[in-house]
Parts: sequence; C-alpha cells; structure tokens
Amino acid sequence: MARTTDTNYNIIRVGDEIARIFQEMGIAVIHDKTLHDSPSYNDAYDNARTGIEGYLEQYPTIQMVLTSTGTPWWTTNPSCKSTG
Repeated sequence: MARTTDTNYNIIRVGDEIARIFQEMGIAVIHDKTLHDSPSYNDAYDNARTGIEGYLEQYPTIQMVLTSTGTPWWTTNPSCKSTG
C-alpha cells in the first residue's frame, strides 16, 4: 500500500477517531494533523519530536502524549515518559 497525503485515508484519519473517542470520554485532546513524513519519510521521527516538544512547552500541563509512530519519543517534560 502506498503512502498518501490524503487525510481521509492516512494515519491522520486514524488519529481523528482516537481523538473522538477520547473526547467522548471527557479527555481533552490536541490532535496534531501535521504530515511529519512529507516530503521526507526519513525525517518523520525528528519532525514529530520537534512538534511534541513544542506542544509540551506551550502546554506544560500535558500528562500524556500518544504517537502513531510506534517508536519511542523524547521530551524534557518530567511528567511525560516515553515507552516503546
């Protein structure tokens, strides 16, 4: 299956559903819809990490970060821990 930038058919759409379910449970959500793997797939993890760190700086009370990469991420926010 080829990657697509069409957010109706890529990982952004999966995130939409996860965000919807969390919101229905009363959990506040920031769903970043940035295509971190476009144009360079090889830079996706670094781009995602930069975005995560920006959100943690802007919203220091964030308690959890969920990514769709399936790989660990790093942060300076001591209340968030990387798993993977």
